Amino acid sequence: MGRPASPFPRVRMSLDIAAGLRESLERLQVLLGAESLTEVIRRSVLAFEKLLDAERRGAAIVIREKDGTENRVAIL
Repeated sequence: MGRPASPFPRVRMSLDIAAGLRESLERLQVLLGAESLTEVIRRSVLAFEKLLDAERRGAAIVIREKDGTENRVAIL
């Protein structure tokens, strides 16, 4: 079964990336259960955009550990 038609135009890209980055993308693909590396990249960009938007609005990005410890994450 193919991918459903998208209302957005598609553009083919070729990336020259370090082997380590490719390995990171492949690990994320497994963790996310993503069908492709393209899906991993798409989802990563969407998540990063949301984090940047929140930070620009003045929101704090915080990771709360199980023990309650909180660490603020600086995006940029």
